[in-house]
Amino acid sequence: MENAISKLEPRSVWHFFSRIAKVPRVSGNEAGIGDLLLEIAREHGLGSSRTPDGNIILTADATPGLQDRPRVFFQAHMDMVGVKEEGLSFDFSRDPISAVITEDGFVTAEGTTLGADDGIGMALALAVLTAPELRHPPLAAVFTVSEETSMQGALALTPDDIPGSLGINIDSEDIGEICIGCAGGLALNIAYTPEISEVPRDFGTIAITVADGRGGHSGMEADRGSLNAATALLTLICSLANEDIKVNLSSLNSGTVRNAIPGSGRAEIALPEALINKALDSLEDISARITEKYRNTDPDISITIDRAPNRNIMVSAQDTANIINLRGLNTGILERTPDGQPLTSCNLGRISLDGGKAEAFILGRFATEAGKEMLASRLKKTAADAGAVITFEERYSQWEPVYESPLCRIMTASYREITGEEPRITVIHAGLECGLLRNLRPDLDIVSVGPNVFGAHTTEERVEISSVKTCYDWIVRALEKLSS
Repeated sequence: MENAISKLEPRSVWHFFSRIAKVPRVSGNEAGIGDLLLEIAREHGLGSSRTPDGNIILTADATPGLQDRPRVFFQAHMDMVGVKEEGLSFDFSRDPISAVITEDGFVTAEGTTLGADDGIGMALALAVLTAPELRHPPLAAVFTVSEETSMQGALALTPDDIPGSLGINIDSEDIGEICIGCAGGLALNIAYTPEISEVPRDFGTIAITVADGRGGHSGMEADRGSLNAATALLTLICSLANEDIKVNLSSLNSGTVRNAIPGSGRAEIALPEALINKALDSLEDISARITEKYRNTDPDISITIDRAPNRNIMVSAQDTANIINLRGLNTGILERTPDGQPLTSCNLGRISLDGGKAEAFILGRFATEAGKEMLASRLKKTAADAGAVITFEERYSQWEPVYESPLCRIMTASYREITGEEPRITVIHAGLECGLLRNLRPDLDIVSVGPNVFGAHTTEERVEISSVKTCYDWIVRALEKLSS
């Protein structure tokens, strides 16, 4: 199927995407994809360098006669979010993505995320930089590491790494949208060390499994109202307290990364055998209510309640109560704009109890400084009330929109010319690296565009083939205007 994908149009874009998909590149494991980018640069005579943090910077000479025009650079990130179907044997540190073409005109992956976020952005940039027939000013590309987890690559850039005053970020996911602003992010890791004991002989164990939630991107789909499986598990266990049933957590695992809404998870609780039937009845009742509540947003959601073999360990009832209180970390949409758009939000992306340590990984998003401070204060209070410790904190700034951007006007005219339609100018509730780049170079005029990518950060991720061609033609037309 790789050969079939390589033959899609534009041929060069899909050729590069096929090569990219073969290289494992989840966040923190970008050395291999960096090597591939440097190899492609050598093949096509591009200038290239690798920064100490692993970012890759490529350059292409201008068409003769256009050397004095302002340099345009493309920007995309090298890493991807690794999510796979339950039970699938797949190692994101080793296995290549199995990309396939669907009958309805998409490229997707078999059982995993595809990595079109942002592999297709890299492929589009490479196709433009290596196209011999294009007439263009000096070009460059900045490919960063760890965008999906910490923005580490963009945060490590220096002003000297920004190769021009005109930038096109290719990390948006709706063709026909020109993004000129985005939310900032606040990443927190919460750690809690509970008291561990053996499970008594007169105790039994109940397993609670949440499966087949839609999940999704914690920014782009924050307002969809989908179930957060991590929060659902904690809510189910908390409901037993209303029946005066004290339980002890034995295991807990939900989610993979902080910037994805978890759609599945599993918890095991230990409690006196005499209370098992009462707890089972209560949990079945609450699970039915949750399923009904989310029947429109998560129509395939399933919650199963079963007896399970006892584990060797459990945490105390008080520590269990403290861990359950961490469900307050998933606060959803906290603030909205006057027209109802998300302004400040929070996502509990992963929670686990493993080896005697409970951990939660959270990503908050904000569009204002006041929202950032409110978010930080609320998360710190929730953690403190539960007796937990914030072990890691990281921020990246929001991207303030510039509504009179000259580059935005050029991109608007270019899209109108190739499609006959008017593009949409947007400010999104997701994180892009553009704000960090503008902090380094205040004169930078930058926009973000991209083809249609649906289901990012889930196993449903897919990219629309026809929109990739539209996006390529759009960028080429903008370069023509910048060359005239």
